[in-house]
Amino acid sequence: MNWFGENRWKNAVLYTTIAVNLMLFALIAVRHYWTPRVEVPSMARPEAASHRSEYLEQYEGSSVHGGWKVDHYRRIEVITDEEGHVLKERPTSEMTHIRYWIGQ
Repeated sequence: MNWFGENRWKNAVLYTTIAVNLMLFALIAVRHYWTPRVEVPSMARPEAASHRSEYLEQYEGSSVHGGWKVDHYRRIEVITDEEGHVLKERPTSEMTHIRYWIGQ
């Protein structure tokens, strides 16, 4: 059987298989000698503490108009620190009204 002569496809598959196996062997052999650094030194410092802001709906009350019960909610902005402690609650001017039919 002549591997280096007439059939080009056999040669291509053979050379590709050999190259892939050599690359895999090199990766396996080198992984024990080279490890990436876990920590990266940084000279930057945060200028301000990071705060998280989210909006919540706060119940304001309800009223009855005709056959409808209307619940009123005000949107408030809640600002928390990195540990989840509430720093500030600020009500906004946005209101949400939800109607329920209660009948006559």
